Amino acid sequence: MDHVLNPWLVANDGYSVLGICALLLVFAAAYLVSLAVYRIWFHPLSVFPGPPLLAAFYAPYVYHNYLRGTWTVQTVGKLHRRYGNVVRIGPNHLAVDGAVAWPQVYGHRRQGQQEFAKLAGVSVGENHSITDAPLELHRRLRRHLGEAFRDSATAAHEPRFALHADLLLRRLEERADRAEVVNIVDWLTFDAFDTFGDFALSEAFGCLDKADYHPWVLEIGQGIRGMSTRRAYQCYPVLGLIADSFSVKRQAQHLWDFRKSVRAVAAELTEQKKDAIDGKQDLLTHMMQKRHGVDAMSMPEIMENIPIFVLAGSETNANSLCGFFFHVLQHPNVYETLTREIRTAFKAEEDISFRSVPRLEYMQAAINEALRIYPPGAELPARTSPGTCIEGKYVPEGARISVHQYSTFRNPEHFVDPESFIPERWLSKEHPLYDARFRDENKAVFKPFSAGPRDCMGKALAMHHLRYTIARILYRLDMTPCPGQEGWQEDQTVRLSWVKGPLYVRLRRCAA
Repeated sequence: MDHVLNPWLVANDGYSVLGICALLLVFAAAYLVSLAVYRIWFHPLSVFPGPPLLAAFYAPYVYHNYLRGTWTVQTVGKLHRRYGNVVRIGPNHLAVDGAVAWPQVYGHRRQGQQEFAKLAGVSVGENHSITDAPLELHRRLRRHLGEAFRDSATAAHEPRFALHADLLLRRLEERADRAEVVNIVDWLTFDAFDTFGDFALSEAFGCLDKADYHPWVLEIGQGIRGMSTRRAYQCYPVLGLIADSFSVKRQAQHLWDFRKSVRAVAAELTEQKKDAIDGKQDLLTHMMQKRHGVDAMSMPEIMENIPIFVLAGSETNANSLCGFFFHVLQHPNVYETLTREIRTAFKAEEDISFRSVPRLEYMQAAINEALRIYPPGAELPARTSPGTCIEGKYVPEGARISVHQYSTFRNPEHFVDPESFIPERWLSKEHPLYDARFRDENKAVFKPFSAGPRDCMGKALAMHHLRYTIARILYRLDMTPCPGQEGWQEDQTVRLSWVKGPLYVRLRRCAA
């Protein structure tokens, strides 16, 4: 009997399909090897040090940063310690320590010099967003919006902040009286979103009132994690197309849904021709007043930017407050010093104000230390090189530059005992707790609100909120951490933002 050949194993010209597949695999392997050789030794970024695997392939960075979320907190700091201030972390990607990045990448450029632009599409918005607007548009938007964040303007918002602090304290006291264990992460998040929603739109989210998350706030967390996953797949076009056909796009869509919801509220308020509410100006009103005159803001620009400010203020300040209370509560000596300073500085809680709390030097030192060891952003959005030098070495146009505040702020070249929470490092020589060990630290690298012409314009308002909220809480309430939560920060990952777990505490009213 003649042997019958499987037609799948023999091609028409006599070559086996398996043989063709083997040949294709050889060609693919040869291509990958040659690509790796080029990237490691001949690419323009080959002059920068770094692990060969990261120089050859982008997959390790993409996986650990966007999918696992461990890159910022576990990996990049070790790379800086081994390779220096500038490390190659991808075929066309550098990680730069803040000591170098703040002046050379983020700083003001001389006339005629191009800036290191933000990577296109890193923001929530699509067009006209101040977060990644081209240079001239950014300058115009910042000129208009910056007026709303001057000290004279932010002082007018203190009644809004006081209103939400009052409600936060009422809710916490109710739970203290019932001896409940409280997840303080929830309550600090409620306060941040209600406060900054009110600041932007005179419309709070109602989280404190209902003692629950507004659906829009839940969308943000889901959307940020979805965006992180989506960015991983978008690094590879074919995978990006596949991912957009399944749940990844739907998960990321939550962030756009939040933006659309905020824009809908803003549009409704604009239709009502709202100029002020109870005599108080909000950010939307300020934007509407900038629709006239030279270089006026357009309605699309207003609608694109208002969700950015709601999200940026709420999410980052919630992170900052959570990090602050975790570290303070884990250090009883710090907690005791801090509460003593707050409670002896004011005869009555009504004396706590935007103007009075900045004089509390130890509280400011504790806030700075919390922002250092738990920066609200952890990693800043990537920049792209215009084709210039960093540390005297040429970085070709289009190369990505990332700065990780988390690793910069924990770099032992900049800070003594950088892994420890020690507020005393920020005290002046005149303070009785001043410690000379920290005298020569490179505190110039500490920029929790970024640096340069694109730094956070709301940093003064954010600091007002932190100081005021902390002082109000610790003036009225005693707080004790529940056991077994020492690893709260260590257990977290960073997927565009911190992925926080619950932080349980017990509260009691402070003795009069």
